[in-house]
Amino acid sequence: MRITVLAVNNYQKDPRARVLMHQLTRAGHDVSLVRISHHGAGLDGDFEEILVAPDQPTGHSLRDRLARRLQTTTTRDALRSSALVRCVVESHPELIVPTTEAAVPVASEAASHASAYVARAPQWSSPGPRDLIDLAPAIPSASRPVRTGLPFHTPESHPEPYRPAPGRHAGTRLALAYRKTDSNPGKYLEAALMRAGVAVDLYTDAIDFDALAPDTNAVLFVEGPYPEIRVSGVTPPVPIGFWVHHGEHHLGANLRLADRYRADLILLAHSWHLAHFFRQPVQRFPFGMAPDLFDGSTPIADRRYDVAMVGAYIRGGGPYAFRGHLTTSLEAALPSTAFEEGVSASRMAELYEQARIIPNEGGTRHFPITMRVLEAIGAGALLVTEPIPGLDQILTPGEHFLHLDVGFVDQFQSLLADQVHMQRIVDQARSHVAGAHLYDHRVDELLAGLKAAEKVPPAPDQLASQDPLEALIDQDVEVQRVLSAPGTTLVLPGRELWENVGDPSPASYEAVAFRGTTPPDAILQAARRYIYAEAPDRPVLDSYLAAHQPQAEITESGTLIRIDLKAASYRATT
Repeated sequence: MRITVLAVNNYQKDPRARVLMHQLTRAGHDVSLVRISHHGAGLDGDFEEILVAPDQPTGHSLRDRLARRLQTTTTRDALRSSALVRCVVESHPELIVPTTEAAVPVASEAASHASAYVARAPQWSSPGPRDLIDLAPAIPSASRPVRTGLPFHTPESHPEPYRPAPGRHAGTRLALAYRKTDSNPGKYLEAALMRAGVAVDLYTDAIDFDALAPDTNAVLFVEGPYPEIRVSGVTPPVPIGFWVHHGEHHLGANLRLADRYRADLILLAHSWHLAHFFRQPVQRFPFGMAPDLFDGSTPIADRRYDVAMVGAYIRGGGPYAFRGHLTTSLEAALPSTAFEEGVSASRMAELYEQARIIPNEGGTRHFPITMRVLEAIGAGALLVTEPIPGLDQILTPGEHFLHLDVGFVDQFQSLLADQVHMQRIVDQARSHVAGAHLYDHRVDELLAGLKAAEKVPPAPDQLASQDPLEALIDQDVEVQRVLSAPGTTLVLPGRELWENVGDPSPASYEAVAFRGTTPPDAILQAARRYIYAEAPDRPVLDSYLAAHQPQAEITESGTLIRIDLKAASYRATT
């Protein structure tokens, strides 16, 4: 794709912007960078740099100089924005990517003239009618590479409803690699593969490609809690897939995993506007409904709870503030509710099959078509969900689910007063899902996609000269934001490396790294998950840990030390 990145801040001092450029150029796109600056800085990377002077007009005539001197701040900003828009349009982008929310209005204006789309972060305000998040689900070409020849999950591409026959894929062998936890959707796909007659070789910690069964037809990795599945051996000639089921907040890690797993095909559960970040072709691959988990036959009128919902942060907090508001408001307004956190899949199914309504909300970090969507329908409850980009590609609003109103308490009370209407929507949704969105259907889509996949050349090794401390950090694939202590320089493409940040807030970075002299406590306290050190002052470091992080787990290798602070995170507990 032709992609233009737009920076209105100091690009050189913004690690997030530099990571963005690295990701897009690594994915093979034709990238331009439009930024405000008087002078080029010889920036590293395979992209075109287009500079816009901060002061407009740029001429040296008496009139231009007088105009710059007399103009108001509003006029100066308007002239600068106009120059930015002009340069972006002249770069002929298909996609415009602002590096900050402040750049979104300029990107939106440029997109309207260039017939381009605008890719924003989920927490930013919408750029309007050219918003990639809204448009990509219905326009697969808006975010590429999308797997051609298998246009799954647009309304035009859906096959006629059918019931997958047991044993239909007998004779196929698949190596399936994932962390087998109670909440990982890989377990439902595994069960569906076995119902289809596929011989499944399961790997839950490590996989040696040299030891694959000779008749293996394909390999599939499923995203799951860290640490990632360890890979060794020579890349096999069979296709390798990677099922990704988180959005922006796991993007950096999943891009690294796609390369480490040597994937030939990315299967995206949702957030289909992210396809252009991957080097590999992308196939849409939503969650399915697990028929072995739900019965769903209890009529709405005979159920125990008006509303039920399970999930993380059910009482709110951070990016789930609205979820907490939803929970407390419904508990106060309705006579029978069940909101639980940290429950097993079987307990979730038990609650949902006794619920009339299941609300759905995915937080502010990404826009997921959550597992809860099809769990609700499978359980025979009415799904009432926030608007989710892409959901209308697999389900029909009003016919299979309802959107969550701003006045959701009144909405739920009105729905509960007409349970015949609720039952009609529930029955329509269950019938639709049974014909198109069981995990058994996903097996057919998966095997068709892998069969058509072509081998993707390995990623160039950009860390061939990695020093020991960098290599230590690189082992933790999920670490994205690293604060370098004063005097410590790191080179880790694809990760945000922060330096000279002044007085950081506690737990504001995923990791802190340093060499030699142990930095002040204020720097160490900025780490939330890890501290990495090379040849540190052990007495000083040990004293800090004893006082502030007594639960920390220390791993040593020569002069290198990795300190796991045991913070809550998306990591396997066993």
